[in-house]
Amino acid sequence: MNRWDSEGPFKPLHVMNPTRLAFIRSTLCRHFSKDPNSDRPFEGFKIVDVGCGGGILSEPLARMGATVTGVDAVEKNIKIACIHAVWSFSDDLDPVTSTIEYCCTTAEKLVEEV
Repeated sequence: MNRWDSEGPFKPLHVMNPTRLAFIRSTLCRHFSKDPNSDRPFEGFKIVDVGCGGGILSEPLARMGATVTGVDAVEKNIKIACIHAVWSFSDDLDPVTSTIEYCCTTAEKLVEEV
């Protein structure tokens, strides 16, 4: 199984992730008149997670229905995110998070490509 170490050096991110997800969910749902109680309130949304690291935020956003692109300038972070996103905790291919597109680039380079 491939799991993040929620007690490791990125523990603060794991601890605050539920709070930041709740904020993002309530803010976007309010702004776009979506039902915050829906399982997939971000259906139809395209979200770019700049500085995505290992995908700690990208994966739940995808589970909430968004089409997610995760961007990070550190290749190691992108590799970790890709591996984690593809395999669910039962060692089966995860059909939701495996659709996340991860890119090793900077926000500036991403804007230039658009």
